[in-house]
Amino acid sequence: MNGQCSEWSMFRYSENSSRPVDEISIQELKVLAGEWELDTGSQEEKGAAMAKLIGIKRLKADVKERLVGSS
Repeated sequence: MNGQCSEWSMFRYSENSSRPVDEISIQELKVLAGEWELDTGSQEEKGAAMAKLIGIKRLKADVKERLVGSS
């Protein structure tokens, strides 16, 4: 992995806290969705599951839109 976000093959979890969703590339979010087999359930359920995995406790509309759009 040479830093090109289109080549990311894993999601980078934060050690200390949640990462701001707007700072996570869509490619990396897609890796997260695939990593946890989030292909089932409603879009809302997928967004909530991804938020939980990232460490987001309160899912605001803009964050939900980004997460759902990437899954």
